[in-house]
Amino acid sequence: MCSFILDLFSQSSSPSSPPGFLCCCFNLLLEYVELLIAVMELLLPFVGICFAAASLIHSLAMTSDVLKSGGDKLILRGLMFHGYHGVKQEEKKLGQKFLIDVDAWMDLRTPGQSDNMSDTISYTDIYRIVKHIVEGPSQNLLESVAQLIATTTLKNHEQISAVRVVVGKPHVAVPGPLDYLGVEIIRYRTTDMPV
Repeated sequence: MCSFILDLFSQSSSPSSPPGFLCCCFNLLLEYVELLIAVMELLLPFVGICFAAASLIHSLAMTSDVLKSGGDKLILRGLMFHGYHGVKQEEKKLGQKFLIDVDAWMDLRTPGQSDNMSDTISYTDIYRIVKHIVEGPSQNLLESVAQLIATTTLKNHEQISAVRVVVGKPHVAVPGPLDYLGVEIIRYRTTDMPV
């Protein structure tokens, strides 16, 4: 298409005639577009870094709010399970790996002083909740998987005041390198689990 337009405008070699003038303008526009594309390709890694930094700052700000409300938490990082969640039929049929992180805020002073397992919640209890949900019935959205993990954790463990859940898909069809794409939610007992 571009060569057809160039042929059409370059029929007149005189820059003062309208077709030649339009050809010059078109060529100049093409040069600017190519320059813009080159600049965008150079800036793309920096945009990714800025987005990651903004995401981290946002996460830290949200964590700061949770820290003010309790501080102590149980941490589960890098849980990996095979599940069948997603909108596409291939995802529901073949499944894929999901990465899960969970933070569960609760007061850990008593177990810290008593050194007694009955004063805390076992990490394996939360692990089993995550495993059951991720390996369980298919959900269309990662948001739904995260919501189920958060609400089940709060429902099963009344000592937990808030829970943060990250659900990531490391194997997604996008044109570029990535660790994973996913969602992060925070649910509070006081607002999300009314009595």
